[in-house]
Amino acid sequence: MTIGSANRNPSPAAAQLRHADRWAIVARLLPGIAHDLSTPLNVVVGRARLIASGSLDEAQVERSARIVAEQSAKMAAIVVPLLDFARDEPAGAAAVDPAAAVDRVLELLAPFAHERRVTVTRAGGGESIRLHADCALLRHLLAAVVVNAIQATPRGGAVTIEVHREHAAPPGDSSGAAEEVARLVVQDGGSGIPPAVLPGILLPFVSTRPPGDGAGLGLAVAAGIAREHGGWVAAHSDPGCGARIEVFLPLARGTSRG
Repeated sequence: MTIGSANRNPSPAAAQLRHADRWAIVARLLPGIAHDLSTPLNVVVGRARLIASGSLDEAQVERSARIVAEQSAKMAAIVVPLLDFARDEPAGAAAVDPAAAVDRVLELLAPFAHERRVTVTRAGGGESIRLHADCALLRHLLAAVVVNAIQATPRGGAVTIEVHREHAAPPGDSSGAAEEVARLVVQDGGSGIPPAVLPGILLPFVSTRPPGDGAGLGLAVAAGIAREHGGWVAAHSDPGCGARIEVFLPLARGTSRG
């Protein structure tokens, strides 16, 4: 069963929904990030105390200082992607590699996936694909869809992301005209979307999760960002077999197959 969205007219409330969803994503990521920071932070504190104690010889001080630098770099690698995401604002369209954008988002979401014991992997992306997209908005779109997939997947499950190029036409396009697009597919390991909910799953505040586990904005925001880029989002689900969210975005000019 499938439901799609191809309306290219952005909602007047799109910016407000994006703002609310971005901070909802940040809030969900914080517990996992705090957990992943605890170990390197404890190492830094311990080594700093050893250096301050004056009980180490020169070689031990040098080794401890090196460990402090290494652990600080680990903490920066965890925190910097979150800071980038939190302050991202639309900056204008440019040529973007969607596979690289996915990898950047997976760095951001790694603590969240680890906390929930969900494995997230990406396939595809070996071929040359370039989008004409706002990188900040594309990262938000991807984060919203992948967070939704992680939340839908039980502990020990897996989420897969694929990146391809293909010819496709928006759903409901009476002309039947297809264009070359990037197709990003996110498959979760959950129980699927009930048939009664699926037709509205791309609308704001529609969710299959219990109250308090998200506001139901993620897929609506993703669909809105896709529309603003001339693309669309489709949701597929068979009960008991998980859900598959597909994002279609037109390629940048000059990147069609020869």
